[in-house]
Amino acid sequence: MAQMKQASIAIIGVGYWGPNLVRNFSKVKKVKQIHVCDLKQERLDYIKTVNSNLITTTKYDEILNNPEINAVIIATQPLATHYMLAKKAIEHGKNVFVEKPMTSSAKESRELIELAKKNNVILHVDHTFIYSKPIMMIKEMIDSGEIGEIYSIEMLRLNLGIFQNDFNVVWDLCPHDLSILDYLLGESPETVYASGGCHINLRVEDNAHVILRYKKNLTVHMHVSWLDPQKVRKITIVGSKKMVVFDDVEPVEKIKIYDKGISVETAKEFKQKYYESFAEYIYYYRHGDIKIPKIDFVEPLENEANHFIDCILESKKTKTDGNAGLKVVQIIEAANKSLKERKEISLGDD
Repeated sequence: MAQMKQASIAIIGVGYWGPNLVRNFSKVKKVKQIHVCDLKQERLDYIKTVNSNLITTTKYDEILNNPEINAVIIATQPLATHYMLAKKAIEHGKNVFVEKPMTSSAKESRELIELAKKNNVILHVDHTFIYSKPIMMIKEMIDSGEIGEIYSIEMLRLNLGIFQNDFNVVWDLCPHDLSILDYLLGESPETVYASGGCHINLRVEDNAHVILRYKKNLTVHMHVSWLDPQKVRKITIVGSKKMVVFDDVEPVEKIKIYDKGISVETAKEFKQKYYESFAEYIYYYRHGDIKIPKIDFVEPLENEANHFIDCILESKKTKTDGNAGLKVVQIIEAANKSLKERKEISLGDD
């Protein structure tokens, strides 16, 4: 019987998100050993209480110089650390899994993509929602034509905090929804317009509205905020055939499919006499059933961890590679430029 291929990995940073990565990568059968690196010894002491089999260190060089480690998972703060840590790992021949946003600039993202290609390693970005069963189901509905032509998308990502000092709410919350849009639509917007305000820290926007305009008259509105009393994670997709609501806060009924819509026919087509007091167009409103599909829950990050390890061991391309990360960073840069200049920004080659 052939022995199963396995990988040894290192998780860098076990502050806010790192423990979730440790927990999910620990479930992956093809992971042989997990190393953990953090500058704070108290965080390493804590994470050892979660998994006593971890190998811990405060020295990143020990990770880089360990030939047994196949991949480095970067979950550090501040955001500016992503680029340098990923660059060093790639230069040492390590595959890289980096938290979103990938880097703090599109220039840095492009450099990492080229460096990964040069060193023949995988560069993967943690766009977790792409590995979520509800989002995958919506993707199937769009691709099959079940929703019809998409007219508009409304995306809400609101909560009270967590406030950041090194980047604003657009950098913090928009990557989630931007990665979902890229996956669902398979294209980038043509223009970006953003407006927002700084209320708590007068140098950092804590509430923002972002409008993305795509081809075929599709508009996406995103509202992100650290100032809302409720935690809201909702996406509404309005199509010509059906409408879909994804509510990630709902514990069970995460997707609702509405068989609702509007048909427009001219009076002439219906051979009705046109009167000045009667509209030229006749609107028919369809009110059908609401379908709530049953979805067996699997943590998206567990799906993603398995996918990443499989790609390493089988030398396959990941679903959310460096190019996917770059697209998100480019849109965020455009949104922040729009915030400063107070105008719509075209997304061309820069």
